[in-house]
Amino acid sequence: MFRWLFILFFLTGCTIQTAPTNQTRLSKSSITPPTTSNTLKTIGVISIIGDALQCEHTGFTVFNNEEQRYLLPAALNEQLVQYAVTKFATDGVVLKPLNRETLSFINDEIGASQFTNIKLKERLEIDLLLVLSGTFEYRSKDGYYAEDNALNTNARGVLYQLSSGELLLEAEHYQYDLKKQFSCTLDAFPDNDALYELIKKAGIESQEVVVKTLIQSLSPKQSPN
Repeated sequence: MFRWLFILFFLTGCTIQTAPTNQTRLSKSSITPPTTSNTLKTIGVISIIGDALQCEHTGFTVFNNEEQRYLLPAALNEQLVQYAVTKFATDGVVLKPLNRETLSFINDEIGASQFTNIKLKERLEIDLLLVLSGTFEYRSKDGYYAEDNALNTNARGVLYQLSSGELLLEAEHYQYDLKKQFSCTLDAFPDNDALYELIKKAGIESQEVVVKTLIQSLSPKQSPN
C-alpha cells in the first residue's frame, strides 16, 4: 500500500504546504544610518525586480510540469521607480530615480546583496543608493489545486552608503496574489495579458511597503538613540 502511495505522490508532483501570507522584514546594519536631517541629501532609487517573471506549473504528472523564465517589458522597472519616488517625495527625504541601465552586476546570482558586486556605469550625484530587487514568480497547478494558483512577489530593498559601500538597511516583503490561469508554454510574455497588470500592481504595492519601511527607519523618531 505504501508503495502505491509513493507512486501516486511521485506522479502528481504535489507538495503539501500551508497557505502563504504577506510578510515584511527589516534588517539593520551595525552602522547607524543617517537620519532624515541635514546629513541626508539624496537617495538614488533603482528597480531591477521587473526584469523577469519565473513561471512554474505543476501538472497532474511530472510529465506535465512546465517551467519558463520570461523577460518583462523594459518600461516596468521605470514605472515602479517613478511611483516610489512620487509616493515618498517629502521635505525630509530626496529620492532620485535612476535608469535600470545605470546598474549591472559582476555576478548576476549575487545581485545587489553585495555592494562590491554592483557596477555603476556613470558617476551619480547621490549620498545613498537604494536598489529594489526581488522576484516575480507565477506558480500554478491543475485540477482542485488550481484554486491556489498565484503570483508570488518577493520584494527586497537594500540601502547602501555610496561613499563607503556600507550596507545600512535592508527590507523584504513577500506578497501573494491569486491568479487562476496563465500558461508557462508561451514563447514570449504577452504584455496585454491580465497577469501583467497584476505584476504591476504587486510590484507597486510590495515596493511601497519596502520603501516605506526603509524611509521610516531613517526618521529620527524611528531610529534608535
